[in-house]
Amino acid sequence: MRQPILMIPGPTNLDRSVLEALALPAIGHTSGEFYDEFGELLALAASAFMAKKEQMVVITGSGTFGMESGIATFLGNGKKVLAIVNGFFGERFAQIAEIYGSKVRRLTVGDGRSAGEDELARALSEDDYEAVLMVHSETSNGVLNDVSALARVAKEKGVYTFVDAVSSLGGVKLDFGSGLYDFVFASSQKCLAAPPGAALIAISDELRSVIRSGTVRSYYFDLGRWVDIMKDPKIYLTTPAIPNFRALRVALKNLVNEGVERRWERHSMLGRTAWRFSDDTGIRLLARDRSPTVSAFYVGKGAPAIKERILKDRNILVATGIGGERDSVIRIGHLGLTDKRLMDETLAAFSEALRSVAGSSP
Repeated sequence: MRQPILMIPGPTNLDRSVLEALALPAIGHTSGEFYDEFGELLALAASAFMAKKEQMVVITGSGTFGMESGIATFLGNGKKVLAIVNGFFGERFAQIAEIYGSKVRRLTVGDGRSAGEDELARALSEDDYEAVLMVHSETSNGVLNDVSALARVAKEKGVYTFVDAVSSLGGVKLDFGSGLYDFVFASSQKCLAAPPGAALIAISDELRSVIRSGTVRSYYFDLGRWVDIMKDPKIYLTTPAIPNFRALRVALKNLVNEGVERRWERHSMLGRTAWRFSDDTGIRLLARDRSPTVSAFYVGKGAPAIKERILKDRNILVATGIGGERDSVIRIGHLGLTDKRLMDETLAAFSEALRSVAGSSP
């Protein structure tokens, strides 16, 4: 069976060097070799975030670990939170906060657009909020929030900013070193082009100062337990997914070698390619404010059949919509190692499949 080419919004295709790292012999998680590699991994992760190494946490888990651990450690037990909701993952951010007892107000933003600075400022003025939650690149519909502008508003109001950068880190400009953000999390399997299994988190010095280990009603999600591990991974808390971390280290080296800003520009070019395709074909994008890493196309109906046709004819795997949009939306992830040739091939296959699947025209 042929291995399909992944053009979904993650996981993404892997470079041979990353695959080779996954196949390395097993080593102990308290060994000197892993200790040295993990220190380098944190430094490389800091480069991706434009953060300080001391601000980084890398843990076995998915992007959801980053989301839940931030809420569990800092925002539960009745704290007031404003959640910007542009799609599925913004809503999930709000739901997880509610699970941990946060008092959540939703700032729901429709029409495929980013939240505006003025509407955020008005909403924050209406109550005494601890934090604002936002998704940088909304993977469900391809909306890109202007997180730097929104974080600046939150900073002026004295409110912490928590950012889901799962499908943006490494593909869209995000400068943690700017001092605008307090908690930003991502995962390994998107723009970083590593296998799933690692959550990457940057925590501001101000927010880190309020961490109190053992005060969270969770063992694994209590970041207070993890910050000491980042200083000395030989301390036992849990066994890390060593092969994934070793592969992530190589993937981050590849990112540094390409150049963070050059990778941003490559993703920007891929996004513009998707947007021109929409203009040329009339296939509507759900997003008005668009992410350069994932595009969601409205096809009316027949999305699962279109997906299967692309896979059968071109061996390219794309994704359908999430939740109620499963039958009407095709999502294409143009992230990680994707180049212009593969992007053009995927869009051509998409166009062919649309024509061949009866009744699927938008």
